Amino acid sequence: GDLNALGGKTPIDSLPDELLYKLFRLVQVLLFPERWWHLLRVCRRWSTLGRTASLLWSDIAIGSKRNDASFIETSLKNAMNAPLTIYIHNNWSFTHSLSHLSAHIGRIQGLIIVDSSYNNESNNLTTFLDQTFPALRTLEDRSTVKGHVGDPLAWRLVPSRCRRLHHLSLGGLLSLKVLPNAIFPSLRTLQLKNDTNPCFTLPQFIQFLSRHPYLQELSLMQYSPNAEDLQTTLDFPTTIKRFTFIDSASYV
Repeated sequence: GDLNALGGKTPIDSLPDELLYKLFRLVQVLLFPERWWHLLRVCRRWSTLGRTASLLWSDIAIGSKRNDASFIETSLKNAMNAPLTIYIHNNWSFTHSLSHLSAHIGRIQGLIIVDSSYNNESNNLTTFLDQTFPALRTLEDRSTVKGHVGDPLAWRLVPSRCRRLHHLSLGGLLSLKVLPNAIFPSLRTLQLKNDTNPCFTLPQFIQFLSRHPYLQELSLMQYSPNAEDLQTTLDFPTTIKRFTFIDSASYV
């Protein structure tokens, strides 16, 4: 629509900076999230624009094809004071990135574990997660236990370390471990999935929900807590606007 407004014939090197930035962002998000920075090699103007657009550097992938510490350091520098979202991929070497990320922990608003492996780096990941994240709003585990040998990586989430947590999605290789009486005061979205060893029985899960009266979205995807001791009905917080349940008919 913006290009049509310019008559559809404007050369790309004549586009104003704000439109070039939008194109950079589209390439980054939709097409080549791990290689968008190749656009900076086109010309000096594109390089200057890209390096000074802090939001283009605020989504940082750890362990993607470009996972050297110097590139991560460059991303942190170019992001300036923008809030950060960290994506942790399968073949990461987390040790080399830990010191860089820890120095900016107060800016991290999102942690996305894309496809982690249970390997020699797992202890470094849990050490990093055990820190306090004052700005963290989103924590997602998108990894999968399919084809995985051994137990999922267990980690106990402590509310006092992420009091602004708004969106929590766990149940892959990073198995959710929280106390039933834990309270996350800002929690609005809860997604639990694919946990082969749930830490909650169903009564404990009901208790956990009752302590989060501001929850708006609840999603249970093949998450099957032990229901043998259930002696009460499953009452959701009245604030819930969306509920998703995916499981076998027998468990339903």
